[in-house]
Amino acid sequence: KTVGRRAAKLRGMQGRVAEAQYEQRDLWQRFVALQAAAKAAGHPAHALDTLHWTLEEYALSVFAQDLKATLTVSPKRVQAAFDEARVALRLPDVPVPAAVVRSRPR
Repeated sequence: KTVGRRAAKLRGMQGRVAEAQYEQRDLWQRFVALQAAAKAAGHPAHALDTLHWTLEEYALSVFAQDLKATLTVSPKRVQAAFDEARVALRLPDVPVPAAVVRSRPR
């Protein structure tokens, strides 16, 4: 359901919806980079499960509010989840690649 609603919003992507879409892309880029660092450090695949589901719930709360996310997730909580995962796994902070940031339309 979430994907369908998100796709419908993308057709006329403007303002807040467009910015939310870019934010989601950046968060997932960062997650994938952290996941790769965790794998390279020898951590099990499930080490980032909590962060993964925090990102899923955040996307749900942004794009499909009427489906009611099971967690209360805000940008601040997403950042805290990234920090907790990084510290727990003893990994460096993984910023969003500059190419991703530059690809945003202005």
